[in-house]
Amino acid sequence: MADLWPLIFVPKEINYIWFGPTFNRFERLPIQDCLKKNPDHIVRVWVDDFSMLEMYGPHGLCSILSPSTFGAYEDGLGKAIKASEMAQTFEMLLNAQMEYQSYIDTHDVPPGFAPTVKTFRDYFAYKHLPIELRLLSSRFYKVELTALERGTPGPEIELLKWIFLERYRGNYGAASNLLRVQLLISWPGIYLDHDDVAPVFGQLAGFRYTRSADHNTTNCFLANPPNHPFLPFFRGLLIHAYKSLAERNFSCGQQEQQQNNYIHNNYTQLQMPTHPDDLDHPYITETQLLSGPLAFASALRQFCQQCPDMETGIRKGWTRNIGVKARLVKTWALSEEGFERFCGDVMGHIARPRPLPPSNLDANANLQWGDE
Repeated sequence: MADLWPLIFVPKEINYIWFGPTFNRFERLPIQDCLKKNPDHIVRVWVDDFSMLEMYGPHGLCSILSPSTFGAYEDGLGKAIKASEMAQTFEMLLNAQMEYQSYIDTHDVPPGFAPTVKTFRDYFAYKHLPIELRLLSSRFYKVELTALERGTPGPEIELLKWIFLERYRGNYGAASNLLRVQLLISWPGIYLDHDDVAPVFGQLAGFRYTRSADHNTTNCFLANPPNHPFLPFFRGLLIHAYKSLAERNFSCGQQEQQQNNYIHNNYTQLQMPTHPDDLDHPYITETQLLSGPLAFASALRQFCQQCPDMETGIRKGWTRNIGVKARLVKTWALSEEGFERFCGDVMGHIARPRPLPPSNLDANANLQWGDE
């Protein structure tokens, strides 16, 4: 099994994701710092232009979507969704996305005409930032939905449905959790949260992830080489988790410590907490469990349990060599010593990864990124 997945390079492409109509919440300084530290990397910001559209107005959803689609879209906002309604809801959300793309193709409007998209463009131009602004509707969703139009949908379409559902209910964090998985499958490279400070990446190889300051596994930074098996595996678990939740009519809950009883919530009706630091709020905890860091950590454990050769070394590697501290991404440098200590670069190679040839190592390969 040790030779099934040879260690391969991660493309030098850094991807950020942004959902929603508000530009002011997008952290600009970290991405500028990332550009300075990694001038040899392509940097992209993928914006979900559909989520930036207004409901009404000359270029609002009411003018873009067909009356039947807009009526169903408007009527379902903020309401609980039942399992028996999922097929109808998915059809409405897919129709809304495809009608929006058709509107762009057939009307005299520029792609990304939403005001927030224009703000992104103007800001990058004003700062002279060499950043590729990619519209998800025309550059990603359109390609993924081609399989649906051809009648050959795969798991990417199943995941896309749940992305659209999370976007519809306004849980942009969950939508981003799901999207980054499919994005790195389709576009191998690096994903980074917009508010995290990047190190000098150099030439990464194998699958990489991070740990938080309190040593918890997190998905705020992911590096995925081409054809790596983990993210497709994780995608399957995500789809299964959402389907299981729908079968329970989206019933979720948490254990109260004092009363020792179980509180049931409807996942589709959970609202964002008014205070951003309320990390115990069901909206936060259920998102983390279903699609966020807790789901990601669980997927890593399950994947490694299916790979006996990684059983002894991989968990030590998680703890010692990858972490995030004070919003600073830390990962193990590409040195032979680093590979030896890592004992198996999380699915990048089973058991013991091969060290890269010295000519392929970064000049700072003997340093651990993120040291203070």
